[in-house]
Amino acid sequence: MKANKGEWSEVYVFLKLLSEGKIYGADENLNKISDLFYTLIKIIRYNEQLEFFYDTKIKIYNTDHKLLLALPIIDFKNKAIKLLDEIKNASGSSFEIPEIESFMNKIYCTKIKAPSREKRDITIVVKDLELGAEPELGFSIKSQIGNPSTLLNAGQTTNFIYEVKNIRKNQIEKINALEGRSKIKDRLQKIKDLKGIVEYSSMQSQTFKNNMEIIDSSLPGLIAEYVFSFFTDSSNKILDLTNDIISKDPLNIGDENKNAFYKNKIKHFLRSVSLGMTPTNSWDTNNEVTGGFIVVKKDGEILCYHIYNKEDFENYLYKNTKFDTASSGRHKFGLLYADNNKIFFKLNLQIRFIT
Repeated sequence: MKANKGEWSEVYVFLKLLSEGKIYGADENLNKISDLFYTLIKIIRYNEQLEFFYDTKIKIYNTDHKLLLALPIIDFKNKAIKLLDEIKNASGSSFEIPEIESFMNKIYCTKIKAPSREKRDITIVVKDLELGAEPELGFSIKSQIGNPSTLLNAGQTTNFIYEVKNIRKNQIEKINALEGRSKIKDRLQKIKDLKGIVEYSSMQSQTFKNNMEIIDSSLPGLIAEYVFSFFTDSSNKILDLTNDIISKDPLNIGDENKNAFYKNKIKHFLRSVSLGMTPTNSWDTNNEVTGGFIVVKKDGEILCYHIYNKEDFENYLYKNTKFDTASSGRHKFGLLYADNNKIFFKLNLQIRFIT
């Protein structure tokens, strides 16, 4: 079992939940809400077709409801403490933890993380005291231990296409020749210096465009404005870029409503991405993650944002995410090109957590 800090954090959440039997909710600043918590009934591991029941002991059953093993809760607590220490002190991009691997094998767990096609990282059944129900909830896990994780991964599917006007074809090569760490910003600045006009045209992925339009018909053009602002201004935080967008008012909303309009649009987009909307699969607004978000804090505390607590969840995402620059060579953006007597320029969207 060789994994990075984020992947090992998924194992940590699994062990810690089973050692504590509950998980607390968080406010928009990632502080624990002491009177908001969910009591654990069981964790379902679909990969191994196992169910881990929280009782006086942790009882492990297979899909035929045959009891395979029962272990003291303290065993899971000790392993969670050990794993947290190993994650904090590990070096390198990925690493092994033999003691944890041995314990995971003992409890019949052969996989560290959920398949990449799955948005949910852990599936739990909780006791909902308000509703008197025992819902099965899928949570995505993000860890603050190690490098900041991504909310939306880059790909050619996250490229936005802009038409560049007032630039001649014989100027393309000179602009594309600009190199260096800030080459994309430098190329856009050169276009501006040459009196070029850059206007959003379309998205490279029709699926991603359709998904955005299902959420809100104005989203593709609005996110294109965010992406362009990121590559032309000094800001990268969603909150700061939103203030820039509000000032520019690209959709001509007007002073009376623009503040709430733009903030609500970007928050809704971030929440949809966090709950399962991707650039590659059609989105029908039925959330793949039916619970919400679990965050592993730097000190090892785990807190959750439940989809019922939408306002705190959206505000957390809004305050704690930023735009990031992916590899322009790998994702094929950042160069002028001609197509059907028009000139275009692609920019890429990637969103990462600040911490």
